[in-house]
Amino acid sequence: MNAPLDLLFGLDRMLGRTHNRVAATLLPHLSSSHRTIDLPLVAGRLDDLCRELDVTGSLASAAELGPALGNARAYAWRALALVGEGTDRADHDLARRCVIEVVDQLDAARADVVTVLSDHGLGSRRPRWHGWAGPAASPAQVIAFSRVAATCAAALLPAGSRAEYAELFMSELHDLAESRSSRWAQVRYACRVLLRAPRLRRALG
Repeated sequence: MNAPLDLLFGLDRMLGRTHNRVAATLLPHLSSSHRTIDLPLVAGRLDDLCRELDVTGSLASAAELGPALGNARAYAWRALALVGEGTDRADHDLARRCVIEVVDQLDAARADVVTVLSDHGLGSRRPRWHGWAGPAASPAQVIAFSRVAATCAAALLPAGSRAEYAELFMSELHDLAESRSSRWAQVRYACRVLLRAPRLRRALG
């Protein structure tokens, strides 16, 4: 294995971010508890995921990893086809299972990278993961006001939906923090979800 170490560390970070984003911002919208699915939103995020995995796969080709990343790409494209062509609930349930497989295969792909790094006597410089709960960012990455406002917005929703929307709101805030957006961007987002929470509650029933 002659892959540059910088490439391996970069792949580790890319896989971590993709895993967390899929788990926090895509899976909740395919939840079996939803009466309806926002197909344009889900299709758009799946399309972004497929393109992202294509780029990651191209970079990973030099690292000679196992089949997991290729499997993740295949499942992502299959989910996109199901959402784009199928209007039946069974198609959407199958798309959700495909996305779950994407998450599992990303776990396996990252394990491949960690194995290669271990062969070099190195550990990974990875962000902490908490399964489907999304990224475990430092509290300093999201300002306190935005965190509290997002938590209050989720608390206004029906009990059965609070956890998944809390994950979604916090994931968006983490993405804003990691993209080096201004603190005002976090404040605007948090205020927006808080103001819209009553309407979302009515929509969720």
